[in-house]
Amino acid sequence: MEPKRIALAQAESDLSVAVAELDERQAELKIVQDALAALQEELRLTMEKKDKLVSDVKLCAERLERAEKLIKGLGGKYSKATQ
Repeated sequence: MEPKRIALAQAESDLSVAVAELDERQAELKIVQDALAALQEELRLTMEKKDKLVSDVKLCAERLERAEKLIKGLGGKYSKATQ
């Protein structure tokens, strides 16, 4: 009976070491997961900002094109009026 008690005590000791190591690894995993979540949120915000900037560039290009057409149109009328 004594060898079984010794084996049980050893198994319980091994289990407590394994549980402690598991807890440590889970804490490390939580830190990495939190960092990953923060990076994903930063990426999301950056992509939103990029999309807005792309939209702003497109809008500015359209406005510039319309302004050039307007200036050319007004310039043609002005030169005809002075002749």
